[in-house]
Amino acid sequence: MKTKKITFEQQAERFLAEGTSRKRGPLRPSSARRYRAVIDNLNLLIGKLPLQNVGNKVVSEVVTKLSEQGYSPASIALNIVIIKKIRKSAVNDEGEQLFPITWNTQMIDAPEVTSQKQPTIDAVGVQDAISKADATGKALYALLAGSGLRIAEALAIKVGPDDGISTMLVPAESKIIIRQQLGRTGFGPTKTKAGQREVDLAPELIDYVLKNVWNRLWTDSSGPKSAELIFQNSEGFYRNCLEADGIEGGFHAFRRFRITHLRMSGVPQPLIDYWDGHAASTMSERYTQVAGEIESRKQHAAKAGLGFKLPEAV
Repeated sequence: MKTKKITFEQQAERFLAEGTSRKRGPLRPSSARRYRAVIDNLNLLIGKLPLQNVGNKVVSEVVTKLSEQGYSPASIALNIVIIKKIRKSAVNDEGEQLFPITWNTQMIDAPEVTSQKQPTIDAVGVQDAISKADATGKALYALLAGSGLRIAEALAIKVGPDDGISTMLVPAESKIIIRQQLGRTGFGPTKTKAGQREVDLAPELIDYVLKNVWNRLWTDSSGPKSAELIFQNSEGFYRNCLEADGIEGGFHAFRRFRITHLRMSGVPQPLIDYWDGHAASTMSERYTQVAGEIESRKQHAAKAGLGFKLPEAV
């Protein structure tokens, strides 16, 4: 590799290609799309520069230009991170960096990213959201608030005979088995390995969800003969419905509501992390084998309840 001929744009393409194809920690499709968008814009600014010239002074100039274009501090910070990753990714045959550098935060002078308020919703807000929605929306909002699932996980839920591959609602056991999520490009793996889990639910929540979608999906009272999706539209469609219903905070607000409710109900943190698909944060939590404690999980789920009242099903 002749270092003098490497431009930022060329190394950016290698960075993306290697990031999506590597065996260890490959970029997720959503991350790759986001990186692609950032890199396309950066290429307009510095793409033709030799990679070794993209240092503190150039990054400081990028920060100034992005600020003038109205980019938020968080977006600017992401651009800086990607620039640094791209420069670092240029290595020789021994894996040693071709252009090591000491980054100078003071010289780069990026705007500080302050803590951002994370929108949430309370029990009254959950009940109001459900009451405003149509039948499918009622089922979705109630399920999100009563389970803490990510929207991509919820949209992947199927009901019927378990095929061993799909994310399945299991009414007889009052739980959801999370194996996949549904993104823009179709079904794929969960966000992290910890996302593959079982989420125990209040029985009344499962009954409510099925009552709101059953007649729309199946005319046979015995249920579907094969695994069928409960929610059959895209995330974008349901997001528009959420906005039309006047619900602020997005789908993640329901997830925050559930986590807060579980904490306030005294549910052990390792179990909350398990249900919500978060990796164990301490060594003791790693040794806490939550997944196998099925009866205890069910007891905690029943004791915690929903934290909100379910209106009548449509």
